[in-house]
Amino acid sequence: PMDALLIRHAASSGQAPEAPLAPEGYAQAQALVPCLQALGAGPLYASPYTRAQETIAPFAEASGQGVTVLPALRERRLSTADLPDWQDHIRRSFDDPDHAAEGGESHNDLRRRAAKALAQIARRGGDRPAFVTHGGMTAALFSACDASFGFDDWRSLRNPDVFAVAIEDGVILSFTRLEETRP
Repeated sequence: PMDALLIRHAASSGQAPEAPLAPEGYAQAQALVPCLQALGAGPLYASPYTRAQETIAPFAEASGQGVTVLPALRERRLSTADLPDWQDHIRRSFDDPDHAAEGGESHNDLRRRAAKALAQIARRGGDRPAFVTHGGMTAALFSACDASFGFDDWRSLRNPDVFAVAIEDGVILSFTRLEETRP
């Protein structure tokens, strides 16, 4: 298995793909720099969403590394319709990984999409690849690895959040939250 770092983005100003980090998110991203240096993070990957790229940007600059954008790491499309009960749909996803709201993606859809990105990361190698993604993607990957990871665990994900993960054949085999990375 390949050892890697999964990073959930820092605090965001919104949910749109182009939403930047919130002011506290910029501070959180800066605070991640020494933690990621100590962990030997690299090469670096990010979702195409602005908040993911801005989360890793301070470390990329400090370490002199570029960031490869992987579209497959983007956030889950929950639905093409307005969902006032959106959290109910997320809850159902943990019980039924094929559940998807109208025009949306299921957990299994996310896992298939992520497998392509994880395989790409593995092919490129590196000492400790680090990739920045989103809460929905993180939850789908973790619940595939650990069936006990559920809705409340998704809700407990933090911004930012850093996990050591073991990856093999496009799936996460294990994950451990790295508490020392809390800004």
